[in-house]
Amino acid sequence: MVKRLRGILVTVFGIACCACASTGSVAEWSSYNSSAYGMLLANKESLVRSGDSARVWVAHGATTLKPGQAVYMKGLYAFDCREHKYQLLQEVGYDRGGQASSIPVEQGFQNVVPDSMQQAIEQFACKPTNGWWTPVVRVPETLEKRIQAANEGFFD
Repeated sequence: MVKRLRGILVTVFGIACCACASTGSVAEWSSYNSSAYGMLLANKESLVRSGDSARVWVAHGATTLKPGQAVYMKGLYAFDCREHKYQLLQEVGYDRGGQASSIPVEQGFQNVVPDSMQQAIEQFACKPTNGWWTPVVRVPETLEKRIQAANEGFFD
């Protein structure tokens, strides 16, 4: 009964997402064109630039999961584009049940490490014309499928 209900809810959710996609009200996301950091998505609609500063929401998930590790996370990053520094303002982790929980973050700005996930996000936030990011659709469905795959042991 629970599996059937979940299937119905996933179907309804998918239909709702498709309906939103056809009306243009779904958030615009881009995917990083490398698997070096696992799944890495940036929300274009959340991107705010002001002078040398930028702020953007991202979703990311590791290629393998440890027991108890979040299936994916969403984080709000702030960047000082001139000084190549970043601060993770907020992070939320989603478990195998799709439940969200807040993850503690370090306070203050840190240097962007070369060849890091944060550098990839900085390129998206600070340099709008770089070739490493590709627009993607159906991000909610992708995140739901990631949870399903985790529950089936795909990332273990």
